[in-house]
Amino acid sequence: MDEKKDFRSARTQRHLREALSELLLEKPINKISIRELTERAEISRCTFYLYFDSIYSMVKSIENDMLFDFREGVHTILSENVDSKTLVSELIAFCFQHKYDNLPYSKLLYI
Repeated sequence: MDEKKDFRSARTQRHLREALSELLLEKPINKISIRELTERAEISRCTFYLYFDSIYSMVKSIENDMLFDFREGVHTILSENVDSKTLVSELIAFCFQHKYDNLPYSKLLYI
């Protein structure tokens, strides 16, 4: 039962993130309404409020996840026993890949 609930929760949050990602490509965050976001994600507004207080709290959650993933990735690279040239190359490649993978949100973080 818990696995099914966790799966649904993860799927719902994934749909919300995908919808926000699409909307951020169209307009700035301050022009996005919860109604518009939930319609795009095909979930109810009540469901949105089960997870987040506002679009900004959703963005904060995404930022926290991105920063956690970034730290973990950098830590993994730093823990490898490689020469300094390879280390720098891997770190730069990771940074660019992380930004690319999170492009819609990156413009919020890197402003």
